Amino acid sequence: MIEDIKESLKSVVHPSEESRFDLKTALRNLDEIVIQEGTQMDAKLRHFLNNRSYEKALLWIEGGEPEKGVCQKRIRKKVVYSQKLQIHSVPILLPFLILMIYLHCD
Repeated sequence: MIEDIKESLKSVVHPSEESRFDLKTALRNLDEIVIQEGTQMDAKLRHFLNNRSYEKALLWIEGGEPEKGVCQKRIRKKVVYSQKLQIHSVPILLPFLILMIYLHCD
C-alpha cells in the first residue's frame, strides 16, 4: 500500500518526471486508497491525503518532517470572514472617515 501511495504521490507532485501513473490515475488511486484503507493508515498520512497536501504526504513517507502550515479549510474560512468584514464594515467606517477628513482639513 505505501509503495502505491508513494508512486501516486510522485506522479502528482512531480508530473514532469517519468512515472507509472498519469495524473488522473494517480489522483484516483490516492482517493481509493484513502477510502478503502483510511482507517488502517497512519493518522498523519491520512490527514495529508484527505486535505490533498500531496507534497507533505510524499515528504512524510520519505522520512522528512513536513513544515507545519495552515489547513486549507482554515484559509478558506479566513478569506470568507475577511470578505464579509470588508463588505459589512464600510457603512460603519464611512462616518468615521468623513469625520477624520473633516478634522484634518481644519
